[in-house]
Amino acid sequence: MLRRGLVLAASLGVAAAGSSGANDTWGGCYTYNGAICEWVNGANPGQCYASRARCEQSNGASAGCFTYNGAICEWIVGAMQSQCYTSKAQCEQSNWASGGCYTYNGAICEWVEGAMPSQCYTSRAQCEQSHGVSSGCYTYNGAICEWISGAMQSQCYTSYKACEQGHP
Repeated sequence: MLRRGLVLAASLGVAAAGSSGANDTWGGCYTYNGAICEWVNGANPGQCYASRARCEQSNGASAGCFTYNGAICEWIVGAMQSQCYTSKAQCEQSNWASGGCYTYNGAICEWVEGAMPSQCYTSRAQCEQSHGVSSGCYTYNGAICEWISGAMQSQCYTSYKACEQGHP
């Protein structure tokens, strides 16, 4: 009985290896499902690949990659190769606003994740200079000097003391 089992196991291994070189004695191999290459037990030997890399190369598929979804770069399984980046850094550099940038909201410049690239500035100073605003400064409100976010640059003082001296 033991000998019969060994002969059967050996013949399965030879048959699987003889079919495409991809199906192992456990009956599994890498196959392409139309989107990704995945390990399938009991797959049709005619659809088997010896490795994930060979399957992906033959079908122009990938197990996953970084893609830009319009707001952020994220890892996607089964993404179109034309939308793939090899690293998150490469994706973010190609879509640099995806990691966030400084934008003007009508009052102040603030950091925004997923902002429109056309509204982005690489630094707060660049954004503030372009819109004549600051993230905050001391201003005189008619009675006292106070810290205001989004004040107009023309009303700003660099310190509380400078504001008080400007309004004795």
